[in-house]
Amino acid sequence: MSKILIVTDERLDSYKTVLGSPTLLADPVYKELLVERYSKATISLIAKELSEQGFQVDIHGDTRQLAQYIEKLTPFPYSAVINLSTGTHATFRAGQAAILLDMLRVPYSGSDPQTLLVLRDKSLSKVIAEHVGVKAPKGVLLSEESPKKHMRFHDNLYPMIVKPNFGCTSVGISAKVLGPHEGHEYIAKMLKQFPDGVIVEQFVSGTEVTVFIVGKKGSGHIIPLVLTRSDNTQLPPDFILSSNRKKMKRIYNLCWRLACASLSENLVQSIEEITWKLANAFRVRDYARFDFRVCEKTGDVYFIECNGQPGLDVSAGSIPTAINTEWFKKPNKLQTEFVAAFLGRIYGQSQA
Repeated sequence: MSKILIVTDERLDSYKTVLGSPTLLADPVYKELLVERYSKATISLIAKELSEQGFQVDIHGDTRQLAQYIEKLTPFPYSAVINLSTGTHATFRAGQAAILLDMLRVPYSGSDPQTLLVLRDKSLSKVIAEHVGVKAPKGVLLSEESPKKHMRFHDNLYPMIVKPNFGCTSVGISAKVLGPHEGHEYIAKMLKQFPDGVIVEQFVSGTEVTVFIVGKKGSGHIIPLVLTRSDNTQLPPDFILSSNRKKMKRIYNLCWRLACASLSENLVQSIEEITWKLANAFRVRDYARFDFRVCEKTGDVYFIECNGQPGLDVSAGSIPTAINTEWFKKPNKLQTEFVAAFLGRIYGQSQA
């Protein structure tokens, strides 16, 4: 019987141990860790699916356990790994587990370290998107070392938004759209909070669209969703899904619905083609989620970012829940399709 390891992180505990700070809740990195973590329910669900496929499953709750095999030159006892770790304590933590797994020469789920790290860098991922012919909002990357640069680009960027450059969550994104002669103090505040870099980006008015892919083009699934209200009325084109609004979905009456219910067939097809083009350019594996702003009148599709380790939790109002309910019409189907995509790529089939 083949053995598969699920590697995740008890990130919150280790983060507290390292920082020892009572002000963690005000720390944006800690907030991002809260958002990123895979729940125990999701991990158990994936372990159950693997067991039913005939695999023996173990779970490591700390990525550092992988380093012990390298340090001690101990044979790695697993034929493959489900990588649910997004790392800790560093801007580029997303690649930590994948780098260790590559050093151990063991196949694992999800994308390789280079892809994971590129996708956490919004500015760099937009450059790649534009290189393959995909539109992206104009923007300028600022860091703490170059705070005065923001004096030079206001004329061609207004209206604009400011957001952290690194990360794949909504942490640090506000609903504030800046007009002419605004932004200097706000940019300085954001740089202080996110010293590794912020993007000052042209705001694109339009519809918020997210596309989840699982598996490969042709044999996998591509699922475009539109952010809307639960009563099926459209949101205003200047609506931004900020971190605060994300937390208060019920108050704002927000939900995710299949894009085909509100967008034209041609526009949905265009979004899907663009998504697969980006998936190929970024070399994503097994699963990913792409975010876009779409101008329905012109048909323009603007790439915003891609998450190479998207959430799989089935909490109320989540994207996976919407996919299971509206696309698969079956509980937990997205999670089982993720496992099937991984097993198919590694073993050529979905059985041990």
